[in-house]
Amino acid sequence: MAEGSDARAWEELIPDALGLIFRNLPLQEILTVIPRVCKSWSRVVLGPYCWQEIDIDEWSQHCKPEQLDKMLHMLIDRSCGSFRRLSVSGLHTESMFTLIADHAGSLQRLELPRSEMNDAIVKLVAPRLCNLTYLDVSYCSKIGACAIEANMSGQQENVAAPKLNERILSSLSKRSVDVHPWHDLETSKEAPLCSMW
Repeated sequence: MAEGSDARAWEELIPDALGLIFRNLPLQEILTVIPRVCKSWSRVVLGPYCWQEIDIDEWSQHCKPEQLDKMLHMLIDRSCGSFRRLSVSGLHTESMFTLIADHAGSLQRLELPRSEMNDAIVKLVAPRLCNLTYLDVSYCSKIGACAIEANMSGQQENVAAPKLNERILSSLSKRSVDVHPWHDLETSKEAPLCSMW
Protein backbone atom coordinates (compact mmCIF):
# COMPACT_ATOMS: atom_id res chain seq x y z
CA MET A 1 0.00 0.00 0.00
CA ALA A 2 1.38 3.42 -0.94
CA GLU A 3 2.47 5.74 1.87
CA GLY A 4 0.07 8.56 2.66
CA SER A 5 -2.88 6.62 1.27
CA ASP A 6 -6.15 6.82 3.21
CA ALA A 7 -7.28 3.36 2.05
CA ARG A 8 -6.95 0.51 4.52
CA ALA A 9 -5.60 -2.91 3.64
CA TRP A 10 -8.08 -5.79 3.56
CA GLU A 11 -6.29 -7.57 6.38
CA GLU A 12 -6.75 -4.50 8.60
CA LEU A 13 -10.55 -4.63 8.49
CA ILE A 14 -12.22 -5.53 11.77
CA PRO A 15 -13.15 -9.24 12.01
CA ASP A 16 -16.91 -8.56 12.01
CA ALA A 17 -16.66 -6.70 8.70
CA LEU A 18 -14.54 -9.43 7.11
CA GLY A 19 -17.00 -12.03 8.40
CA LEU A 20 -19.88 -10.22 6.71
CA ILE A 21 -17.94 -10.17 3.44
CA PHE A 22 -16.85 -13.80 3.66
CA ARG A 23 -20.42 -15.00 4.30
CA ASN A 24 -21.21 -14.13 0.67
CA LEU A 25 -18.66 -16.66 -0.60
CA PRO A 26 -19.28 -20.36 -1.27
CA LEU A 27 -18.64 -22.66 1.68
CA GLN A 28 -15.73 -24.42 -0.02
CA GLU A 29 -13.88 -21.13 -0.57
CA ILE A 30 -14.44 -20.01 3.02
CA LEU A 31 -12.99 -23.27 4.31
CA THR A 32 -10.13 -23.81 1.84
CA VAL A 33 -9.09 -20.57 0.07
CA ILE A 34 -9.69 -17.73 2.56
CA PRO A 35 -7.58 -19.22 5.41
CA ARG A 36 -4.54 -19.31 3.10
CA VAL A 37 -4.64 -15.63 2.10
CA CYS A 38 -3.16 -14.19 5.30
CA LYS A 39 -3.10 -14.75 9.06
CA SER A 40 -5.82 -12.21 9.84
CA TRP A 41 -8.22 -13.77 7.29
CA SER A 42 -7.45 -17.21 8.68
CA ARG A 43 -8.28 -15.99 12.23
CA VAL A 44 -11.62 -14.60 10.99
CA VAL A 45 -12.58 -17.89 9.32
CA LEU A 46 -11.56 -19.87 12.41
CA GLY A 47 -13.60 -17.60 14.70
CA PRO A 48 -17.36 -17.09 15.06
CA TYR A 49 -17.58 -14.14 12.65
CA CYS A 50 -18.42 -16.17 9.53
CA TRP A 51 -20.63 -18.72 11.26
CA GLN A 52 -23.56 -16.75 12.67
CA GLU A 53 -25.60 -17.97 9.71
CA ILE A 54 -24.76 -21.55 8.80
CA ASP A 55 -26.36 -22.61 5.53
CA ILE A 56 -25.10 -25.98 4.31
CA ASP A 57 -28.45 -27.19 2.99
CA GLU A 58 -27.36 -27.66 -0.63
CA TRP A 59 -24.04 -29.25 0.31
CA SER A 60 -25.65 -31.58 2.86
CA GLN A 61 -27.94 -33.10 0.22
CA HIS A 62 -24.92 -34.60 -1.58
CA CYS A 63 -22.66 -35.77 1.23
CA LYS A 64 -22.32 -38.91 3.32
CA PRO A 65 -23.82 -38.90 6.85
CA GLU A 66 -20.40 -39.10 8.54
CA GLN A 67 -19.15 -36.12 6.47
CA LEU A 68 -22.24 -34.14 7.48
CA ASP A 69 -21.68 -34.92 11.16
CA LYS A 70 -18.03 -33.79 10.99
CA MET A 71 -18.92 -30.59 9.14
CA LEU A 72 -21.69 -29.69 11.61
CA HIS A 73 -19.40 -30.33 14.59
CA MET A 74 -16.72 -28.10 13.08
CA LEU A 75 -19.06 -25.22 12.14
CA ILE A 76 -20.96 -25.26 15.43
CA ASP A 77 -17.65 -25.25 17.32
CA ARG A 78 -16.41 -22.32 15.23
CA SER A 79 -19.59 -20.34 15.86
CA CYS A 80 -18.94 -20.50 19.64
CA GLY A 81 -22.70 -20.75 20.21
CA SER A 82 -23.39 -17.48 18.36
CA PHE A 83 -25.12 -18.94 15.29
CA ARG A 84 -28.57 -17.44 14.71
CA ARG A 85 -29.53 -19.53 11.68
CA LEU A 86 -28.84 -23.14 10.77
CA SER A 87 -29.98 -24.72 7.53
CA VAL A 88 -29.03 -28.34 6.92
CA SER A 89 -30.85 -31.15 5.15
CA GLY A 90 -31.05 -34.81 6.08
CA LEU A 91 -29.72 -35.12 9.63
CA HIS A 92 -29.39 -38.87 10.22
CA THR A 93 -28.60 -39.04 13.93
CA GLU A 94 -30.36 -37.81 17.03
CA SER A 95 -26.99 -36.90 18.54
CA MET A 96 -26.55 -34.15 15.93
CA PHE A 97 -29.95 -32.69 16.78
CA THR A 98 -28.96 -32.76 20.45
CA LEU A 99 -25.65 -31.05 19.60
CA ILE A 100 -27.54 -28.27 17.80
CA ALA A 101 -29.88 -27.82 20.77
CA ASP A 102 -26.96 -27.76 23.23
CA HIS A 103 -25.47 -24.76 21.40
CA ALA A 104 -28.74 -23.01 20.48
CA GLY A 105 -28.51 -20.04 22.84
CA SER A 106 -28.70 -17.55 19.95
CA LEU A 107 -30.50 -19.78 17.44
CA GLN A 108 -33.58 -18.12 15.94
CA ARG A 109 -34.06 -19.86 12.58
CA LEU A 110 -33.72 -23.65 12.30
CA GLU A 111 -34.23 -25.44 8.98
CA LEU A 112 -33.91 -29.24 9.10
CA PRO A 113 -35.85 -30.64 6.10
CA ARG A 114 -35.69 -34.38 5.36
CA SER A 115 -34.16 -35.23 8.73
CA GLU A 116 -34.55 -38.45 10.70
CA MET A 117 -35.55 -37.00 14.08
CA ASN A 118 -38.55 -38.44 15.91
CA ASP A 119 -41.12 -37.07 18.35
CA ALA A 120 -39.23 -38.29 21.43
CA ILE A 121 -35.98 -36.45 20.70
CA VAL A 122 -37.81 -33.29 19.60
CA LYS A 123 -39.78 -33.22 22.86
CA LEU A 124 -36.57 -33.81 24.81
CA VAL A 125 -34.66 -30.87 23.29
CA ALA A 126 -37.59 -28.46 22.68
CA PRO A 127 -37.02 -26.51 25.94
CA ARG A 128 -33.52 -25.60 24.71
CA LEU A 129 -34.93 -24.13 21.48
CA CYS A 130 -36.90 -21.39 23.18
CA ASN A 131 -35.49 -18.54 21.05
CA LEU A 132 -36.68 -19.99 17.73
CA THR A 133 -38.80 -17.72 15.57
CA TYR A 134 -38.76 -20.04 12.53
CA LEU A 135 -38.72 -23.83 12.33
CA ASP A 136 -38.70 -25.91 9.14
CA VAL A 137 -39.14 -29.64 9.63
CA SER A 138 -40.69 -30.26 6.22
CA TYR A 139 -40.46 -33.83 4.91
CA CYS A 140 -39.43 -35.13 8.36
CA SER A 141 -41.69 -38.18 8.29
CA LYS A 142 -41.02 -39.24 11.90
CA ILE A 143 -42.18 -35.95 13.46
CA GLY A 144 -45.85 -35.51 14.32
CA ALA A 145 -48.14 -33.05 16.05
CA CYS A 146 -46.99 -33.90 19.58
CA ALA A 147 -43.41 -32.83 18.78
CA ILE A 148 -44.61 -29.54 17.31
CA GLU A 149 -46.82 -29.00 20.37
CA ALA A 150 -43.76 -29.52 22.58
CA ASN A 151 -41.89 -26.88 20.61
CA MET A 152 -44.84 -24.48 20.81
CA SER A 153 -45.23 -24.89 24.55
CA GLY A 154 -41.54 -24.07 24.94
CA GLN A 155 -42.03 -20.98 22.82
CA GLN A 156 -45.10 -19.85 24.74
CA GLU A 157 -42.97 -19.58 27.88
CA ASN A 158 -40.78 -17.15 25.96
CA VAL A 159 -43.27 -14.33 25.32
CA ALA A 160 -41.02 -12.50 22.85
CA ALA A 161 -40.93 -15.44 20.42
CA PRO A 162 -43.88 -15.71 18.02
CA LYS A 163 -45.88 -18.94 17.95
CA LEU A 164 -45.54 -21.45 15.16
CA ASN A 165 -48.39 -21.52 12.70
CA GLU A 166 -51.36 -22.73 14.75
CA ARG A 167 -53.37 -23.76 11.69
CA ILE A 168 -50.72 -26.31 10.72
CA LEU A 169 -50.63 -27.58 14.30
CA SER A 170 -54.40 -28.00 14.53
CA SER A 171 -54.48 -29.80 11.17
CA LEU A 172 -51.76 -32.20 12.27
CA SER A 173 -53.32 -32.92 15.64
CA LYS A 174 -56.83 -33.61 14.27
CA ARG A 175 -55.94 -35.91 11.41
CA SER A 176 -53.13 -36.96 9.14
CA VAL A 177 -52.83 -34.46 6.31
CA ASP A 178 -50.17 -33.26 3.94
CA VAL A 179 -49.29 -29.64 4.45
CA HIS A 180 -47.36 -27.60 1.94
CA PRO A 181 -43.96 -26.90 3.55
CA TRP A 182 -44.07 -23.16 2.84
CA HIS A 183 -47.71 -22.31 3.42
CA ASP A 184 -50.50 -23.21 5.78
CA LEU A 185 -52.53 -24.75 2.97
CA GLU A 186 -53.79 -28.29 3.05
CA THR A 187 -53.36 -30.23 -0.16
CA SER A 188 -56.56 -31.51 -1.71
CA LYS A 189 -57.19 -35.02 -3.05
CA GLU A 190 -57.12 -33.61 -6.57
CA ALA A 191 -53.68 -32.04 -6.12
CA PRO A 192 -51.09 -33.22 -8.65
CA LEU A 193 -48.29 -35.46 -7.42
CA CYS A 194 -45.70 -33.16 -8.94
CA SER A 195 -45.82 -29.40 -9.21
CA MET A 196 -43.49 -26.87 -10.77
CA TRP A 197 -44.23 -24.31 -8.02
